[in-house]
Amino acid sequence: ESEREAELLAPVAPPTLWDRLGLRLSGYLQAQYTHNQLSEDSIGADGLPMNQDRFFVRRGRLRLDRTWDYASLAFEIDASNTRSPIVGVRRAEMSYFYPAREDGTLPLVMITAGLSEVPFGFEVRQAPRVRWFMERSLGSLAFQRGEPDLGLRVSGALGAFRYAVAVVNGYPFDDRSGGTSLVLTQAKDLVGRLGFE
Repeated sequence: ESEREAELLAPVAPPTLWDRLGLRLSGYLQAQYTHNQLSEDSIGADGLPMNQDRFFVRRGRLRLDRTWDYASLAFEIDASNTRSPIVGVRRAEMSYFYPAREDGTLPLVMITAGLSEVPFGFEVRQAPRVRWFMERSLGSLAFQRGEPDLGLRVSGALGAFRYAVAVVNGYPFDDRSGGTSLVLTQAKDLVGRLGFE
C-alpha cells in the first residue's frame, strides 16, 4: 500500500509542447555501406564513375502525425543519397474515419486522400521500420516497384477482416538505387486488397 501511495504522491511531469498540440514526431535512419568487387577508381566510357564502394543514407525519415476523434493528418519527409542527394515528401495524407478510433482499433470506414501507400499485398503497406528486412522482396517489387502514390483510398475493418480500395496515379515513387523516374499518364489505376488479421 505504501508503494501505491508513493505513486500517487509522485510529481507528475508537465505536458510537453508536443502533448499540448497533440502532435507525434517520429523518425529513423538507415545507413548502408556497399562494396563491389567490380569497382575501379576510374571513369567508364559513358562518363560515369566506375567506383561503387561507398557509404550512403538509404532512408532518413522524419514523420509528424496529428489525430482527432474522426480525422488524422500525416506528413513524412525522406532524405536519401542512393542516386543523388535528395529530400522529398514521402507521405502527405489526410484521413476521415467512422466510428472514432478507440485504443488504436481500426475504424469501419476510413477515407484517405493524398500521397500514401498503395493497398497492394502485405509488404507494400508495411513501413520499412517494422519489416524483418527493410527492403521488400523481389516478388513484391515485381508487382509494385514503389510504395507511395497519389490518390484516394477507402479502407477499414470489420471484425478480423481488413479491406482497402484505392484510385491512384499508377506510378508510385521508386526510391531504390537505379529506380526509374515518374512518367505520368492520363490513365489511373484501381487497386484493392482484402485480408484478415
